[in-house]
Amino acid sequence: MKLSELYTGNKPVISFEVYPPKTDEGIDKLMGELKKLKVFDPAFISVTYGAGGTTQGRSLIVIKRIMDELGLITIPHFTCIGSDKESILSFVNVIEGLGLKNILALRGDPPKDKTYYHPEKNVFHYASELVAFLKANTDLEIAVAGYPEVHPQAKSLDEDLTHLNEKIKAGASLIMT
Repeated sequence: MKLSELYTGNKPVISFEVYPPKTDEGIDKLMGELKKLKVFDPAFISVTYGAGGTTQGRSLIVIKRIMDELGLITIPHFTCIGSDKESILSFVNVIEGLGLKNILALRGDPPKDKTYYHPEKNVFHYASELVAFLKANTDLEIAVAGYPEVHPQAKSLDEDLTHLNEKIKAGASLIMT
């Protein structure tokens, strides 16, 4: 199901966001907690993704387990900081292969004090560029982040809204706050 289809009714849409644990035991514990939260009938679970794909493998394990064990829609986060076009397409192919229909496209924050981050490899510097690339290369429905309190790096509300509008014009169909 596409995200936009979840928002057609008049009732609130409940979702949960999870970060992939670093260990298999942690994932087992997370799954136990999500089974308890399932009683709230979440429309979806979003799964974060570390800068430059640092938790990509763990994210995919969590996504697959949520789908298989809970039967819930999952939405992977995807950051473009530290990623090249090939790694982005590779990840997209994997998630489409899992049957996912949605993605949350984010710029992401450069990791602090990490040796694996090489800014010169950045193909995209803004989420709007990632959105345009995803729109041109996938059938995924694309959600983006919005900041009601204004993005911490924006100089003003007007500047923040300009950047949000750029993401929508690039092909995003949904804003998550």
